[in-house]
Amino acid sequence: MKPFLIILITCTCFAAPSLAQLEKSDEAEYKNHFWSVGLTGERLSYKAGTGYELQGNSGLLSVGYGHMQGRWFVIGSADVITGPFNPNQSEKMEIDYQGTGINAWWGYSAQELDLRHPAGGYGFTLGISYIDIAGRNVYEQDDSRTPSRFEQDGLSYNHSVRITSTAISPGIFFCWMDPPRTYGSSIEQLKTRIEGYILTIAFQMPVTARYQSSQYVWRIKDKASYDPNSNEEIPPEGWENNKERQSGKLKGFTILVAFQALLGT
Repeated sequence: MKPFLIILITCTCFAAPSLAQLEKSDEAEYKNHFWSVGLTGERLSYKAGTGYELQGNSGLLSVGYGHMQGRWFVIGSADVITGPFNPNQSEKMEIDYQGTGINAWWGYSAQELDLRHPAGGYGFTLGISYIDIAGRNVYEQDDSRTPSRFEQDGLSYNHSVRITSTAISPGIFFCWMDPPRTYGSSIEQLKTRIEGYILTIAFQMPVTARYQSSQYVWRIKDKASYDPNSNEEIPPEGWENNKERQSGKLKGFTILVAFQALLGT
């Protein structure tokens, strides 16, 4: 009886590490990393205490890299940003914005299933992002011309603005994934394929957001000497041209919808 127990214990001790190594080896056979390409639509609503407003829609094109395993995923990406496409509400200016950004998303399944389950998955996500965008509006009027009528006092041109923001984005996601790829040398295993899709809906809140703007403004030097009801022509020497700057903190929120395609290689 004793020799049998010795043999059983010995086999168990040697089999346990072998089994663990086998399971680890099996897990390592699957490729859980991927590239991501996505489009994001945003609705911005930001205001500053100075009266400056940034409201409108913007679009983002994202390229990133991520990892998905079990019930969680993480994706980091770089963005190219354009918009907002609506005018600044306080200044009534059509401003074109372009910029760049970086962000990272972490998601966790709300189901007792892996995210790659054939039935699809959904869960909660949290993102952190940084953006740097610049906008500019140039009126037809240039430095060599002056307004000619009284009611044009305060006409501005060459308006430019720069906005930087760091924000967090809690939200929900839905995903539709294929089974993971396996490592190998066959042609099918080496091909790039679409692994699946992730749809994210999030509410973005700035941790810190600032703006800096500048514009040239024509103003009447001695406004009290002119009658606004007379339609009087004001000579060029009656105007002065000043560059005005503004800066401050922005408060508000952004609602975003992002759609990402995951590419396996």
